[in-house]
Amino acid sequence: MPFISYHAQSPFLFWTMACTGARRFHDLGYFQQAASKVRGLVTASLLQIQDPIPTIQAILILCLWPLPVDNMWKDPSHVMAGAAMQLAVQNGLHKSRHEQDFRRTQINNNDQDIGVCRVHLWLHCVIHFQRFVRRLSSVLVYSLL
Repeated sequence: MPFISYHAQSPFLFWTMACTGARRFHDLGYFQQAASKVRGLVTASLLQIQDPIPTIQAILILCLWPLPVDNMWKDPSHVMAGAAMQLAVQNGLHKSRHEQDFRRTQINNNDQDIGVCRVHLWLHCVIHFQRFVRRLSSVLVYSLL
């Protein structure tokens, strides 16, 4: 799929990919513009979900390559990992071949590639969520000592 067509599918996913790619540019202006666009789309995308799959994909990208923050306590990665996990469960990614049970509209289950994609997306959600839970629990243990 051409990169520009992602914008029609999900502006949040498009700008997240553009922002992540702009990290390597020598001119930081591109990255800063894309990052400000992503920051504006994060909340809106989580509150008004049109299609959960691209939203989950964008959240996972932001978990891998988070936007820079000036303090660690401002890093929303653990919140986004939890949101991705919750969206995945709400949309039945944890139940392979039972996607229709979580949808009100008819979906086509004949496409095997979509099923594989959903399983991979579920695995990524679990991995990222566990990674952030483990990191958070180690911080809490060290703070209690």
